[in-house]
Amino acid sequence: MPPKVHIKNYGCSSNIADGETLSGCLKQAGYNLTTSEAEADLIIYNICAVKGPTENRIIN
Repeated sequence: MPPKVHIKNYGCSSNIADGETLSGCLKQAGYNLTTSEAEADLIIYNICAVKGPTENRIIN
């Protein structure tokens, strides 16, 4: 049975698009996607590391 993966996207719209690309790659690699964290064998947190520092620079 193929492993199940759950992807949690946080961040900007570009980051969410990257998560969609990641989903497609994982499907091609044989993973099944699930919307349930409890069912997942693997949980991926896809976060944006750029937006926070940029916002801080603009605010300061």
